[in-house]
Amino acid sequence: RGHPAGARGADVPYGTGTSNMPEVIAELVRQNIKGNVSVEYESNLQNNVGDVGQCIGYVRGFLEGRKHHFH
Repeated sequence: RGHPAGARGADVPYGTGTSNMPEVIAELVRQNIKGNVSVEYESNLQNNVGDVGQCIGYVRGFLEGRKHHFH
């Protein structure tokens, strides 16, 4: 869950809030977690497909960057 300054409880796309998503994703990689990742996004329920897509893109981009960095 990410919170823009002053807003408590609202989900925001990964990388735009206060959660340290790079550290969270890196820890999953470090622990060699295999399988799917689910995005729970409870804000803007009537129109959150774009925000969820941003979260998915963030994770994919992070992992792609790690692949190029370490190979």
